Amino acid sequence: MLAMFVISATAHVVRADPAQDLAARGEALARDGRLTEAIDAFKQADRLAPRASHACLIALAYIRRELWTQADLFLARCRERASGRDPAPDWLPLAEQQLRKASAAAQLAPIDVRVEPTSVHAAIAISSFSLDEQFGPRKLQLPRGHHVLVATAPDRAPVRRIVEVTDASVQRVVLRFDEPATPLAPQLLAGIGGATLATGLGYHVFVREPRRNLTYALYGAGGAALLTGLVLRYTVYRAAPEDAPRISAGVGHDATTVAVEWLR
Repeated sequence: MLAMFVISATAHVVRADPAQDLAARGEALARDGRLTEAIDAFKQADRLAPRASHACLIALAYIRRELWTQADLFLARCRERASGRDPAPDWLPLAEQQLRKASAAAQLAPIDVRVEPTSVHAAIAISSFSLDEQFGPRKLQLPRGHHVLVATAPDRAPVRRIVEVTDASVQRVVLRFDEPATPLAPQLLAGIGGATLATGLGYHVFVREPRRNLTYALYGAGGAALLTGLVLRYTVYRAAPEDAPRISAGVGHDATTVAVEWLR
């Protein structure tokens, strides 16, 4: 009996699909008119298992809420994900047709959102959207009003643009990222540490009667600075560009040198 119970329980666990359960809960909430809660449930399901059907369900709920821009974005996501193993729902063409008619009636403004440089992989958010709703560069339609677009990307400062929509005319919005700042600080710290260590070594080797306390102080300070610089360089600043300045240190018979080199 115990073995049969274990097998039965294991089979139940294998068959369980939390994402499917959340999607079913969202559909039930949508039938009751609780669309905001339904969207949250669909999003939870999508976080567990990104599927075309989840994106389409989110879009359908937004259509019922008459939030056309969000509906358009999630219908597009549904289309992009759709495949033989993850098909889109049969009702997708009808939802797209309904959205086109509603968008035309609402006189939304076409906005062409671009990112420069184009090589930057940016996530774009809009002030009227939920915080978890982001998208890449694309064409979208916005209602009349004041909109704030914020683009974020790894190792770049966020870019913010205000878009005023007063009519249905086409606008092009370019979110331009500045070049990433050169992370010189950790390399400079490591270079100073290396130079201090080299100075301590030179003092220890070439001075006939070196003072022990001074030697230890140079070694300790140099080692601490070098270690801190290296830790920062390969943790916080690990994505440094190849052309970032490089700092090195050395010691000769009668001099200690620090060299700074970079590519142009």
